[in-house]
Amino acid sequence: MWIKGLPFKISFFLWRLWRQKIATDDMWRRQGQMVMSRYWCCQQPQEESIEHIFVISPTASKCCPKLKPLFQAVPAIITWELWKRRNADMIQYFEGYKPILITTRVTRQLPFHGWYKCNTDGASKGNPGPSSLGFCVRDDEGDVVYARAVDLGVTTNVVAEAKAILQGLEYCVEHDLHPLILETDSLVMKKAIEREWDPPWVHLSFIHSLNFLVQGGG
Repeated sequence: MWIKGLPFKISFFLWRLWRQKIATDDMWRRQGQMVMSRYWCCQQPQEESIEHIFVISPTASKCCPKLKPLFQAVPAIITWELWKRRNADMIQYFEGYKPILITTRVTRQLPFHGWYKCNTDGASKGNPGPSSLGFCVRDDEGDVVYARAVDLGVTTNVVAEAKAILQGLEYCVEHDLHPLILETDSLVMKKAIEREWDPPWVHLSFIHSLNFLVQGGG
């Protein structure tokens, strides 16, 4: 409302209108004054109020019919301008943003001479959801000795990872494939097997079986 170039009296009137401080009959009544309310610009006068004068009266509809589309469009225009301002601020921020990138090179390495390597993985769609496991055993030349994939039905990601490690170790123990390097992408299982983390109680049976095989049992 305080727009450069707009006469002060109009800006001041708009400010009083916004604060509902103009002298209408309903304002006088709120101040405790007894008045006979009648909006005289209408053929059938009704109670004078800010809403009636500027919005719903027949006089308001007849005086400025060309401005009605503008009044309807103002909220959309204001919203659009606010959104553009927000995006402009974000673009300005990100133009000067320089992220710190940290990269780690990951390569597949062959096991030591005379060793075997077992790579395991388990996955769950939904967690819990349809799950499966897989493991692959290779010799020191990188040749596949054995590979397996199993559908587990509905379970969690951690259970799928644990069963993949357990089945991979069981196969290697049964077929005397040792010494052995075990690789998994599950940080939870790695920390649990190395006893750095306490596993959830629902996974204790898997962890005990894995530790038993890792320590040379069975």
